[in-house]
Amino acid sequence: MCDICNGKTYEQVEAETRDRVRQLGWAVQGVQPSDGHPGWAYTVGLLDSYDHPELVVVDDDWARGASLLNALGRAVRDGAIFEPGDAIDLCGSRAEVIDVHPDHLASNVMAMWHNIRGPGSGLLPLDLEAYQLVARDPLPDGDVLPDVRLGGPGPVRGVTGPNRAERRAAARWRPTG
Repeated sequence: MCDICNGKTYEQVEAETRDRVRQLGWAVQGVQPSDGHPGWAYTVGLLDSYDHPELVVVDDDWARGASLLNALGRAVRDGAIFEPGDAIDLCGSRAEVIDVHPDHLASNVMAMWHNIRGPGSGLLPLDLEAYQLVARDPLPDGDVLPDVRLGGPGPVRGVTGPNRAERRAAARWRPTG
């Protein structure tokens, strides 16, 4: 369950994310799957802390996605550089690193990154750059990550569109008379 679903405000979640980035150098933000759309997780802070593009993985298993991104965040902290075309180990499976297209960076794919970098954040005004990890093989447990790629332009089913807050606000708003 997400922190907001458990009663925290957006401001509290954003403040906690900023604190994690200040303390650790990055944080991992997850988006739960819903309505048949896959979930995904992404880093916030690698660009500011280590001058390395943020990382994204589309995975319905939040714990696995967070674990993977935290392991890769530690590798970046320790000097690793991931670039498009690289083949890396992904939880015992092979994965490819691809660019995330600017269309997706401007959408809600990485909303928390945009939220915490707003006015007064104290973060550098860098442009967002991100890479996606795409599994080439089934994972060791036989599970397969959703085949959603963010490398091309245009909408990607399940990854763009209104975020949870926007969907809830739209559901609450009802025209009068």
